[in-house]
Amino acid sequence: GEAPQAIEAYNPAADRADTIATDCDYKTLCRVYAQKAELYYNQLLADNMIHEEQQAMKYALMAKDTMTYIYCYGMMAEGYEIKEMPDSSFLMLKEAYRLYQKHGRDDLASSLCCSMAELYLRNKQKRDALAELKEESYRLKQETDKEIKEKKAEIKESEDRLLQREKR
Repeated sequence: GEAPQAIEAYNPAADRADTIATDCDYKTLCRVYAQKAELYYNQLLADNMIHEEQQAMKYALMAKDTMTYIYCYGMMAEGYEIKEMPDSSFLMLKEAYRLYQKHGRDDLASSLCCSMAELYLRNKQKRDALAELKEESYRLKQETDKEIKEKKAEIKESEDRLLQREKR
């Protein structure tokens, strides 16, 4: 629908920006890339979203806008969630949390706690489930090995009985 048109509208604006000029409005450029990232996020286009967040971070640094830089860093975690890379996502949120705290913004840091906790619990559940699956797989293999040994023993006994009969 409207997202591709919006992205097409942003592209020329970003491309025309003279990033070398001393009067370049890096803050606005940062916002353009952050908005493009949000559009890609809404379309679940993780790689595009991550790329645009990186661009936004670059211009946030050039604009000396530390809080926007950290915000964009934290938002990249969403892209890694889309890519089903929860460990990377968790590490990015954790780093954004640390950076907010470093700059005295405990309020913004605390806003990341729920997302971090959710990721941690989801990962822990996956790890627990995987451990259970491995344990069950091992148990089934042991059972199967035992059944195979029993069948081999039965076959051996049958062969022995047949050989005994042939000798008579």
